[in-house]
Amino acid sequence: MKLIFFLLLFLPMLRAQDITDISPGHNSPGNRRMNMHESSLQGQVLTHDGSPAADVAVRVSGTTGTEQTITNSQGQFQFLTLSTGIQEVEAASGISSARQTIMLNQGSSDITLRLEGASASGNNSGNSISVQQLKVPDKAREKYEKAVGEEEKQHTEKALKKIEEALAAFPCYADALTLKSVMDLGAGRAKPAADEAQRAIHCDASAAKAYFVLGAAFNAQGQHENAIRTLNEGIRFQPNAWQPYYELGKSFLALHRAAEAIPQLNRAAALANNSFPLIHTTLASALLQIKDYIGARAQLLLFLKAAPEGPEADRAKTLVSQLEARLHAN
Repeated sequence: MKLIFFLLLFLPMLRAQDITDISPGHNSPGNRRMNMHESSLQGQVLTHDGSPAADVAVRVSGTTGTEQTITNSQGQFQFLTLSTGIQEVEAASGISSARQTIMLNQGSSDITLRLEGASASGNNSGNSISVQQLKVPDKAREKYEKAVGEEEKQHTEKALKKIEEALAAFPCYADALTLKSVMDLGAGRAKPAADEAQRAIHCDASAAKAYFVLGAAFNAQGQHENAIRTLNEGIRFQPNAWQPYYELGKSFLALHRAAEAIPQLNRAAALANNSFPLIHTTLASALLQIKDYIGARAQLLLFLKAAPEGPEADRAKTLVSQLEARLHAN
């Protein structure tokens, strides 16, 4: 089970108080009529140079939960039914973000957010080919691709054999070393996984995925400060991957620094786009650390919406019941 978890986490990268509504911000005008406690919010997200920022995740968080939507081609977004009161609006794209706290009154409000940091155009996606990758011979690359395919089928022994063949053809093959690291980490061998990821970085200092796996291996060994430094180094090369932000959230959470974990996990959730529901349970743990029981309940419900069956779902349902009982008592 642990191996499957880490494959879900990293394999995609190795390919070239009461909650009234927890759904994302995709309401249509006819869905419900606005009442005296509701407001609407519309706005636009701009890049650092003033251009419209398309496909940027926008989140609105308040006392009654969190809603999320994505900007259109003109950088515009809209939430039709938000609760009145203080709301925090955040737009995030990779390492660029913007945040504003506003007071929503009944009716419609309009804001403009400007991203700080790298451009939201996606030019720095981390998908460029390094000089080291260009040196990889075709034979090694072919063996590596077959290893990825075998691992996706959970044919572990066959995958390991193909990795060995790839490394025999090119010993300093960063991608093959990184895949081996992922497999060792999934099997509970954190120290060998860290060693292999470090070898991958030695072979290719711009191998972002190797930094991310090394950060996860450090987390697995309780070396959370090392994980934070390593993950931030890798983010420089691939800022739009969700995995490093998830691992950063776990690092800060383990260090009992929930206030720092929460924005990292929120960014991971926005970038993952519902592809990894366990982010919500980790975010719920962080919110519980700061005694935000309403927010924790909302995250658990989001998890259950995405993954309603299984042992993790059973635990989430139990915790939701406990939180609801506590909130009702208060």
